[in-house]
Amino acid sequence: MSAPRAVAGKPRIRKPRAASTRADELPFMAALLSALSGLPGVRVWRQNVGTVKLGDGRFFHAGPPRGAADIAGIVAPGGWFLAIETKGSHTRTSDEQIAYAEMIGAAGGIYLRLNAKDGLEEAIAAVRVVIEGRRQAAEKLAAEAFAKRAADRAERRLSEHG
Repeated sequence: MSAPRAVAGKPRIRKPRAASTRADELPFMAALLSALSGLPGVRVWRQNVGTVKLGDGRFFHAGPPRGAADIAGIVAPGGWFLAIETKGSHTRTSDEQIAYAEMIGAAGGIYLRLNAKDGLEEAIAAVRVVIEGRRQAAEKLAAEAFAKRAADRAERRLSEHG
């Protein structure tokens, strides 16, 4: 299914999705937001992306960029940006969502695509694994940097007194 094409001078407007294609996605997203809010150091919020036709016929794009994830947040203590795209059983990933995922990854953020058909418990487990892996990697880098500074200080002291 290809994305709608812009007509010269007019913004691209997507038709609303049929409610049945997102029937399992929306409750999954709400439950996921609630569960994520309970994780230590994780703050999340819902992001809505959309275009509105104004009374004078012009169009207004509201919210984050097209393709932005459904859920965004911050993970402490690293301050990592968290973006989570939720999918229902019958929803597909758009080209704009793929580009957004690549942008978040390239900038050092955490991007996850979670599907309602996999269930809430599996989704939360996936989030925990990714966050814990990121935290462990950061702790390892910090420990290595500390050890290097300590070794450099010891070497300077030896050279000053030697």
